[in-house]
Amino acid sequence: LICDVFRISERTRYALRRFDAARLEDFSLMTDEDFADMVVAQACIDKPLPPLQQRKLSILLSWVRSLPMPAAVGEAETKDKTDGFELKELKLENDGIFKASYKARQKKGDNMYIPSDWEKRFYEDLPRLRRELQQMGGKRPVSNWATEFLSLRWLFCG
Repeated sequence: LICDVFRISERTRYALRRFDAARLEDFSLMTDEDFADMVVAQACIDKPLPPLQQRKLSILLSWVRSLPMPAAVGEAETKDKTDGFELKELKLENDGIFKASYKARQKKGDNMYIPSDWEKRFYEDLPRLRRELQQMGGKRPVSNWATEFLSLRWLFCG
């Protein structure tokens, strides 16, 4: 949804998938170092992210980081249940190998990095995010450090 509204290109989406940040929760955990690594990695495979796409991701990353984290729910209840699986049955087969069946269960508190009303907040913040993107693009720094750094990618990529 966010990628469509903010017009994130397929190449950029691919980069996010490669860096395990395609879901909003995972993206919110991306550090500045992860972001820089993603930009360099894309340049190394000759699929660099265009500067506008980098700015869009930067704006979205700052937005998702600004979302308030929901209060931790049920931490005490799930403290002992760290693996998220329940072993239902364990039996020895004829060939001497144990076979187990299990069911996965979602722990309370899992996937709670993003508030449930994030979509509403996104649409409310969208005009401000677009202004920030426009202002970021309007600033003409003496040099774009990312572009300069990536122009030296042959040092890092072969």
